[in-house]
Amino acid sequence: MMNHSLIFARAYEKEAGGKIPASTRPIFHLTPWVGWMNDPNGFSYYRGQYHLFYQYYPYDTEWNSMHWGHAVSHDLLHWTYLPAALAPDAPYDSFGCFSGSAMELPDGKQLLLYTGVRKEGGDKGKEFQTQCIAVGDGLDYEKYAQNPVLDAKDLPEGLSPYDFRDPKIWRKPDGGYRCVVGARRMDKRGVLLLFGSEDAFHWHFESILAENDGRFGLMWECPDFFPLDGKHVLFVSPQDMLPEGFEYHNGNGTVCQIGTFDEETLKAGAEGFISATQKYLFPVYAVVCLVLAMIVVLIYTVLMHWLMAILFKVKFGNTLRVNTLTYAIIGIVEILGGLSVGFLLMFGVLLVINVLVNSLNKTAPAMA
Repeated sequence: MMNHSLIFARAYEKEAGGKIPASTRPIFHLTPWVGWMNDPNGFSYYRGQYHLFYQYYPYDTEWNSMHWGHAVSHDLLHWTYLPAALAPDAPYDSFGCFSGSAMELPDGKQLLLYTGVRKEGGDKGKEFQTQCIAVGDGLDYEKYAQNPVLDAKDLPEGLSPYDFRDPKIWRKPDGGYRCVVGARRMDKRGVLLLFGSEDAFHWHFESILAENDGRFGLMWECPDFFPLDGKHVLFVSPQDMLPEGFEYHNGNGTVCQIGTFDEETLKAGAEGFISATQKYLFPVYAVVCLVLAMIVVLIYTVLMHWLMAILFKVKFGNTLRVNTLTYAIIGIVEILGGLSVGFLLMFGVLLVINVLVNSLNKTAPAMA
């Protein structure tokens, strides 16, 4: 049964969103129908469409009590807005329906696994984070009567119930289910917890999948874990990373670690990582190389102009003059020579950068 908070949110977004001209929206990127959006959630393929949910506050363009917005697409380019999927309307998620994931159940229903947050102690109180479920048909979703399905009692000793969020669910080959959830120790270092279930509704703790040794920030948010080409890939979004060289100056980012998964110990082991250098700074280095190359080409052109003028000069009295043909020859040589020098410089610098990036990727693993 739909709660009044969700009914009101849907009515509001329908009216307010309809007043926003289509011409003011990006053609390519998805925006909220109205209000605020942040993290994408529950990206999945269900009943012939791509479903994308997102953290959403319809009533203003700033962060507040999180809802789940909802849009669908056939091609990931053209999106159709659907009514809000979740609103913070239950005691266990009254402070917000935080990030999560989605998948199709054997009975054809779509399951949303999300973090429900409640706040105790007033404005300065603690935010208790738990994992909750809603099930629906791709349009309307009903929250599970036994929510939350994971809470503080399911945490290993020494982990904080205030930072326990962002579950990613997947189905095992044998038909069971697993999910990985971000958490942290009392010293604020992030850990990733692995939970198992036979039916996707009743969950139990299995292992600490991976643990932050302090190299990548503190809390690890929004984890994803999946096999790829014989390896296992782990994505995390660390908070509060300290700058290191040219990297991590924004404090928060995303790190990809590539390694293995041991089915016996239920732990992940990293063999290397892909850092922000490749994703963000490599293009910056390329631009720097281009600028340097242009400066070198300019200097080269000036020097070549005078050199070629002397080599091909025609003397008229006391004045050095160059005829039209000679100017053409000089110009062609200057252009070809300048381009050659510039490209060689760019190639050399980019080659050095590539070696440095590859050496960074082979540094010691960050997962304990």
